[in-house]
Amino acid sequence: MEISDDVVELICFQMSKLSPECNHIVQVAACIGNSFTLQELSIAGQQTVPQTAAQVWRLIQAGFLLPVGQTFDLYLLSHGIDSPPTSPASSSTAPTYNTTTPFFPRHDVEIDASIIRLKFLHDRCQQAAYRLIPQELRELVHLGIGRDMLAHSLRTQDAASTLSMYHVGPDLQAELARLQDLTDLMDIVRHLNSGAARITSQSEIRFAATISLAAAEKAKYNTAYESAIDYFQSARGLVLRLVQASSSASDGVQESEQGVGCCWVTDYELSNRIFLLLADCCYLFGAFADGDKYITEALESIPEDRVLDQALLLEVRQHIYIGQNKYVEALDVGMVALARMNYTLPSQEEMTEFARDEEKMIEIIASITRAPPMTDHKDLTVMNLLITTFSPAYFLIHPLFTPITFGLILHSRERGICPAFCFALSAFTHVCNEYQYMGACHDVGRMALEMAERFGPEARPFRCKVNSSFGVAVFHWAYPMGEGLAFIRNAGLMGLADGDHEYYSYGTNFFVDLMFYAGRHPLEAVALKEREALASFRKRRLPMAVKYRNIW
Repeated sequence: MEISDDVVELICFQMSKLSPECNHIVQVAACIGNSFTLQELSIAGQQTVPQTAAQVWRLIQAGFLLPVGQTFDLYLLSHGIDSPPTSPASSSTAPTYNTTTPFFPRHDVEIDASIIRLKFLHDRCQQAAYRLIPQELRELVHLGIGRDMLAHSLRTQDAASTLSMYHVGPDLQAELARLQDLTDLMDIVRHLNSGAARITSQSEIRFAATISLAAAEKAKYNTAYESAIDYFQSARGLVLRLVQASSSASDGVQESEQGVGCCWVTDYELSNRIFLLLADCCYLFGAFADGDKYITEALESIPEDRVLDQALLLEVRQHIYIGQNKYVEALDVGMVALARMNYTLPSQEEMTEFARDEEKMIEIIASITRAPPMTDHKDLTVMNLLITTFSPAYFLIHPLFTPITFGLILHSRERGICPAFCFALSAFTHVCNEYQYMGACHDVGRMALEMAERFGPEARPFRCKVNSSFGVAVFHWAYPMGEGLAFIRNAGLMGLADGDHEYYSYGTNFFVDLMFYAGRHPLEAVALKEREALASFRKRRLPMAVKYRNIW
């Protein structure tokens, strides 16, 4: 046994002398974590805040917990709670209340328990308290804590007023939005997932999968990809358990007949969303093989008539290929996806006619910016597929590059505009350069930036693409070099903030290249920026960006 184990055993022995009430509170605290609030401990311990505070005071006196700051001391004084006996063995003594304290009459100073933070004196204390919980009961303890925290959050959160315990309504998107507004969402999900093996009812399993998905989406939005993957995988496991629960309730269904594909039959919308976003998050985290595996599982399970869902998965597969510098495979997948959507690229005649006259072309594009919104999901998916296929065609100098770029504009002309149209304009600046329409290149690029401003937050997924493309095609020659460098650098940083790793790498690489070409910076400064870029690319598992940068 190591010394650290000896220490934990010694602390366990000391904790065994505590009263049952103190033992309960310290074990619940160990499940919550190294640090927690008095309110969290009260909810999880199923006691009132004053009762919990009295037990916490005993644990502080015993040397296992510590208050963070002065708020706990003020709470004790404001509620007239006397110091309990110094001996933790005096377990039967109930907490007493001092109602005669002249300086802090009870309730004269009201302190919110949610801001009173406590922590374990040492990690070993938390380990010892957790070890005191019998192994077979730990999952149940976590599950109980998660249920209590969920019930409390549902009672107190206005945004969740339409939710009920373990019930998810028919509108999955609306339910996810409400769940994401719950207080302590991540802690609730952590405890529910820790005790998920003890959940037996189908309604609660589905609810646990849905709330795990809500936590995963929230973490993904905040670019906490590793945590998001854990939540997504928990949601996936729960959906598969829902399949087993459903199958076990049916006569004649053998376990061998159950598989990943069954969850699309049991709950199609929930399963599809979990697998799609899990694969996308794996791409963003650089776990390309895992992401491709989940896409394969999903594509083998989705019915043939669900073309739109297949196309969305293929788009994520494109990103995975691009992330690995597999531009040929990414282009092929994009063309397959567009074919499944029954989309045909513009003909040479259509492109020639559209670009016959520079001034007239600018007028037509300006009129498209006033078109009605694009609302059909199929049309929106086609736009996204064209955008994802744009970069492989560009870097391969492929003959399909020009039709793909024209397709973005002509599709918007025919079907309406959406936030993706911002990038359609920015991408079209490259075609203007091909035609040597430099005035159009600048004007269309400015339209792209203006449209991004017009769409506001809706254009967030495209702002790095728009600005990076504008920087590459327009800014470096149309504006002073100093402004161009700053613009392109900021464009790359937008991708880092928004989770657009592909265009973050393009913008950052172009910024370092332009520093070198401009000749305004010492080579040592350029080399430093290059090393910083390489370190960032490696940290984010971007092999295609690393490969490009290593050339230099």
